[in-house]
Amino acid sequence: MSTDRTARAGAPPQEHTLSAKTGIRSDPMQAAGVGASVPPDALLRSAERLRESQAIAHLGSFHCDASFRSVEWSDGLYRIFGLDPGAQELTLEFFLSRVHPEDRQRVEATLRSAVAKQREYSHEYRIVRSDRELRWLATTARVLRDEHEQFAGLEGTCQDITERKRSEQTVEAAEQLARATLDAFAAHICVLDSNGVIRAVNRAWREYADAHPPVTPGYGVGCSYFDSCESAEGPESSDAAAVSRQLRRLLGGEIEHFEVEYACSDSEREGWYIARFNRFHAAGSAYVLVFHEDVTEQRLAEKWLREQHSALTSAMPGVSRVDAAGKYEFVSAGYAQITGYTVDEMVGKDWTRNIHPDDVAIARQSHERMVREGQAEFAVRGVRKDGRVFHEEVLLARIVDAEGRPRGHHGFMRDVTEKRAADERERKASALREALIRTASDGICVCHAVSEYPFVRFTIWNERMRAITGYTIEEINRLGWYQTVYPDATVREAAIRRMEAMRLGDDIRAEEWPITAKNGEQRTIAISTSVIGTAEGEPAVVGIMHDTTERRRAEEERKRLELHLQQAQRLESIGRLAGGVAHDFNNLLTVIFGHCALLRPRCADAADCGSIDEIRQAAEQAAALTRQLLAFGRQSFLSMEVINPNDGVRRAVKLLRRIIGEDIALEVQLDRDVSNIRFDPTQFTQLLMNLAVNSRDAMPRGGRITISTARLTADFAPQAAPEAERVVVTFGDDGEGMTPEVLGHLFEPFFTTKGQGKGAGLGLAVVHGIVAQSGGTIEAESRPGAGARFRIVLPAVKEAPKPTIVTQEGTWRGDETVLLVEDSDSVRQTTATFLRHYGYTVVEARDACAALRVVGELPRCDLLLTDMVMPGMSGYELAAAIRAVRSDIGVLLMSGYSRDALDSESLSGIRAGFISKPFAPSGLARSVREELDRRDGQSASRAPTLDA
Repeated sequence: MSTDRTARAGAPPQEHTLSAKTGIRSDPMQAAGVGASVPPDALLRSAERLRESQAIAHLGSFHCDASFRSVEWSDGLYRIFGLDPGAQELTLEFFLSRVHPEDRQRVEATLRSAVAKQREYSHEYRIVRSDRELRWLATTARVLRDEHEQFAGLEGTCQDITERKRSEQTVEAAEQLARATLDAFAAHICVLDSNGVIRAVNRAWREYADAHPPVTPGYGVGCSYFDSCESAEGPESSDAAAVSRQLRRLLGGEIEHFEVEYACSDSEREGWYIARFNRFHAAGSAYVLVFHEDVTEQRLAEKWLREQHSALTSAMPGVSRVDAAGKYEFVSAGYAQITGYTVDEMVGKDWTRNIHPDDVAIARQSHERMVREGQAEFAVRGVRKDGRVFHEEVLLARIVDAEGRPRGHHGFMRDVTEKRAADERERKASALREALIRTASDGICVCHAVSEYPFVRFTIWNERMRAITGYTIEEINRLGWYQTVYPDATVREAAIRRMEAMRLGDDIRAEEWPITAKNGEQRTIAISTSVIGTAEGEPAVVGIMHDTTERRRAEEERKRLELHLQQAQRLESIGRLAGGVAHDFNNLLTVIFGHCALLRPRCADAADCGSIDEIRQAAEQAAALTRQLLAFGRQSFLSMEVINPNDGVRRAVKLLRRIIGEDIALEVQLDRDVSNIRFDPTQFTQLLMNLAVNSRDAMPRGGRITISTARLTADFAPQAAPEAERVVVTFGDDGEGMTPEVLGHLFEPFFTTKGQGKGAGLGLAVVHGIVAQSGGTIEAESRPGAGARFRIVLPAVKEAPKPTIVTQEGTWRGDETVLLVEDSDSVRQTTATFLRHYGYTVVEARDACAALRVVGELPRCDLLLTDMVMPGMSGYELAAAIRAVRSDIGVLLMSGYSRDALDSESLSGIRAGFISKPFAPSGLARSVREELDRRDGQSASRAPTLDA
């Protein structure tokens, strides 16, 4: 095997001649292209410089004979294979043993084809060096022929292109990351160029196009977005025209971004979308990032897109030698191939002939620096033979003669046009990726698994992720994702299992997970993920996280309000029914009360008197039942007075102690500074009694009842206006408590958990009606085994309680004329009998029309006593009509219920009194007398009272 060791070993110098047919030989003088009769020292120096040049360019050469038994390598090729020059016996088998196993068969096939067809070849493949390092080589070889044109062997060059390959892999991984991130978005995304043409779309865009045929070829890529807008028809055409106008302004630089919300219907559904348009610059060109986001269910989505480019390829490097005059002495085939010239066309020409005219000055300056310093590197534009411009990186290495005088230089050039294009694409992609991550309204992160704690490491973590979780990327990498946001062990284990499944290909699409933020707040996030490969070979996870906490809270609040509304509507319906029944029943009770009162004084037989008393007692019980029904339906008349709630509690306590029994303790906590309220004193006692009975039944083995009063704080009613003062009365017990199901029906009438015959189920319903009719609210809290607590919130008043004035029965008689209007014959006749008994003159009318006819004919009419609810015209309307004719007449209204009629403003507008049914003769006479005296100004006006 022949090598260049002879010259380096000090053997006698020999003269060599380069054969045009044999090509590059292993002898360095021959490889340098030196002709015959050259001094040996000069040959050695030239060979040494050539070896240095090949080392700088990572280049080597080889030669083998027709049998492949004589194989010769240059020193540069030894170094590429990680071997010392001459340290290894070279054979074809040795070379193939170093080729990567996956590429070996292809390399052998290339060699066989080149030999069989006797043609040149170029290919790229991997080798495994002695130190196990993997390297990429690019080989170009040509076939040698002898004087008979028969195959004589191969010769060629090998260049180490490992760094270029690694650069290509890095760019490819970056593009995969951007593409996967784009595809993780649920929004339909596209990129428009400066002319409004669609250049790229994401997976959601493609899936939507596939699901809504006919599909535009290429999913619209290459189509004009303006054409799509201007071809819109129907209701959407105006929105599309507006988008088209704004887009032109955006591309013209008038605005930086805009968004539009619009309706979009198809054959399957009607929905709403938001389209966001953002202009950005990359490499001096303007682009528009378009997000079409379906906001029918979710209004915000992610923005991610990057341009996709073809993989980079690297051109074969070129080698040259230039003399002192600046003329090419030698040009390699690779150099000639890059420029488009032949070797003969380049040899003897100026070395700057292929450099762009505008960059020649850079080349000249670099040459001067090379002369001073020994070498120089620079980048310029080159011009190929066909006029095309390319980018090249050049290394110049100085050549000196034996005396050290410059005699030219070696040139090493490689075409970096595609590398520059790849760098530019990466810069654009990075700018786009950073813009998307920075402006995204949802959290974006990228992470991968690690073997050490905390087992997941994040490499991307945008500002929205920090806002959602409260953690910075440094904190989350130090403390751990699972260990911080999933403090509950069960949820954490489920999340880890889900992550493992996702890493195996089961991507997440908007799955909702509960997390705990840094401040301890419980939040819900919808997570979408995609797994991608990286340049290092490890899988990474791209995550998009949308905070759905407020939406879920809003949904829960809506459900809660709907439940309350349904309950209120149910109670309102039952209340109206109860009020209607009570009204008719009160009319009957009025007749029963009246006749009992008339018969009792005339009764002489004890048995008959007892029967009358039994009838009256039953009527009183029936009246109490109707009052409870009216109180529940908020249709009872309340004698509203200004009272102090402490006084009301003290009055009720005397009765409560007898009701609850000795085995239940009663504790009272009264705030002495509590404000006054406007309430019916009798009903205040009634509601406390009903609550006490309810608590007593819940404590069969005894317990404790607590009643307290206080000024209302923000804890009880945070929604109340700051200037609205409130009073809270709290009633609690430590009884058995109630389930949520019971709480949901607590204030419904006739609902009871007691056995048959042990309760009517009206107690708490009456409490609810009294409180609501008094302008307050009541809330109940309870759980099984923890007792119950009722909070009654009432508006405070600044007035002081008025003293009670009591009139005597002897003053209730009179001789005035009363116009009685009542549509029920029995009630009207009974009422007329009561009034005549007390000395009054009574004129009866069945309805409002009859009353209007009669009143104009009466020479005297002192009082109008009318039912509130009558067909055709209400009692209030009748009173207003009669007052228009006789302004001095008194008005006394009566009704079995009067929630609507008893509006305080209405009553004050006609200055009328009121008496509720059923009433006794004495109660009616007192109310008539008081109203007549008020009219005449003989007694102070005061609120009407109820007397059964």
